[in-house]
Amino acid sequence: MPTELEAAIVRICKSNGVVVGAGFLVSQNHVITCAHVVADALEISRDTQKRPAEVVYLDFPLIASEERLTGRVVFWRPVPPKDSTSVKGKEDIAGLELNSTVPETAQPVDLVIEEDLRGHFFRTFGFPAGHDDGLEATGVLRGRQGTGWIQIEDIKETGVRLEPGFSGAPIWDEQLNGVVGMAVAADQKRPEAKVAFMIPIKVIATAWPALAQQTIPPLRLVKKKRFNFWENRFWILASIALLPLFGSVFFVIEKNRIPVEINSCKNMPQNPEIVNKIVIAKFNIYTTDILEIEKRLSDKLQKDSQKLDKIDVCFVDKIVSTNKEAQQLGNDENATIVIWGRRNASSFEVNLKGIKQEIRFLSSLSIPATDTSEYNLQTQDILDLTSLMTAVGVSITYYLNKEIPKAREVLAEALKNAESKEFGKNNERNAEKLAEAYYFLGSMFEVDINDSNCVNTFKACQNALNAYEKASEYNKFKPSQNLLNKGILYEKLNLPDKAIEAYRTIIDYEPESDSAVVARVYRADVLLSKGEKEEAIKDLDIVCQREPANLEYRHFLGLAQLQTGKLEKAKETYQYVNIYVDSNKELKNEIIEDLNTLAKGTKSPDIKKAIHEIISTL
Repeated sequence: MPTELEAAIVRICKSNGVVVGAGFLVSQNHVITCAHVVADALEISRDTQKRPAEVVYLDFPLIASEERLTGRVVFWRPVPPKDSTSVKGKEDIAGLELNSTVPETAQPVDLVIEEDLRGHFFRTFGFPAGHDDGLEATGVLRGRQGTGWIQIEDIKETGVRLEPGFSGAPIWDEQLNGVVGMAVAADQKRPEAKVAFMIPIKVIATAWPALAQQTIPPLRLVKKKRFNFWENRFWILASIALLPLFGSVFFVIEKNRIPVEINSCKNMPQNPEIVNKIVIAKFNIYTTDILEIEKRLSDKLQKDSQKLDKIDVCFVDKIVSTNKEAQQLGNDENATIVIWGRRNASSFEVNLKGIKQEIRFLSSLSIPATDTSEYNLQTQDILDLTSLMTAVGVSITYYLNKEIPKAREVLAEALKNAESKEFGKNNERNAEKLAEAYYFLGSMFEVDINDSNCVNTFKACQNALNAYEKASEYNKFKPSQNLLNKGILYEKLNLPDKAIEAYRTIIDYEPESDSAVVARVYRADVLLSKGEKEEAIKDLDIVCQREPANLEYRHFLGLAQLQTGKLEKAKETYQYVNIYVDSNKELKNEIIEDLNTLAKGTKSPDIKKAIHEIISTL
């Protein structure tokens, strides 16, 4: 049976069968690859700006190599012309829609968004020159470039390096068990270094919004609120990604405590009321610098679990070295979560394996060997971080059981205790964890907000706002997400000037970031509501220069231009939209609906006429 990665790998060819690169299945009928791979397959210039209309030939070589398929290009973000910097790292992406049914065993991959991937091990599969049947490559994810691309590197002395035939290949993260990016380019200047680059899934989904709701967590994209573009916050799964961040606060490890007694799973009676059974396996460690880490962890988690309902923790004196072994142990013990760890030449790892529900967020701690010296002397940090990961699984269980009030209560109490102990004082790492915990608490209160103005949910809005205020207080280095949420809540509380100030702070703090783009869109919305239309258009012009292929942003600009009477400018904006909108019928229908709404609400015959002309072209 093919693995998840093998079931999604696509091989892309010219019409004569010559292999040019890879791709991967992201839905039952859509494939992602590099735009330059498609250009090579169609034998056109790599910087062709118009979306190609020709069919692209492909197959699934690892499961049905004899079955040749075709697809058409429905999303096109090509390599920019020479000396162009307009898209800043979001180029070289193509989306294909298949013209026929995929093979029975083909399966889309999970698309995972994770901000910090440094040190994660990856594998991929591509088609370098001379290897049309494909080769596997492995390595480690490194740092992020200014463009947003991430460096990937093969650290083995021998093995396959990523080279041009890997373009478009999915980068499978071994810790997160999903695809975190797409191979895009190899470093041809230093081939001996075995260095290449990938485009992260977040960048791909931002460029092609159709993928936004398929990512884990779903990527929250900005849409125009007043015209019903932006209804759902997709907070639930996004919040799960933040659930672990209160773990190190709740599961506070007592320093230098040696456990007296270990709760063995062998002696644990069966209790049908237990929701979470956490099994700690013996760590695969052959050094004494972090001696008895699993016993220390077991001891503390046993004590902490007494404060929570429906949780048991026990220890199994059995070494686990892989996720497969952890799954088997979890099945044998009827566990919810298995914690296991290992140390090798390159890193120290702690892993969390969800047995009944896959845990994809902060389920792995990997410390490179070059950084382990400080942890050898500070075992406390490892225990804290492992406890954080354990809280992920516990929190997900509360969520899946729809016990949100319970999760909220536990988090609020944990934060109260942390505040009393000055957990975040003079400690940047702990302060950042507190900030993200408060951010999650705000999200938990937002689940009760079901209106657009807080009239019926004032208390929930105020509680959420207070939590975001605390998050901003603790996190002075990454304020954007807290400020965005604060701005939205200020709008709902009818405090437009405070909302504008929140958005302005983001723009001033990191003007070239994706968060600044979002903040400008939100600020433009508030400015329009205040009648400051020229300032709103200035923001939207900047946004569309930064994200030229985002049709929703252009539509928002077009609406603003129509409202201000800039009718010729609006027509030009919608001429651009019209070139690409046919590939997104849902958005096209939304645009027409919004334009009709504006036409009904305006008294200007000139604006009505311009809108009808625009709709006729769509």
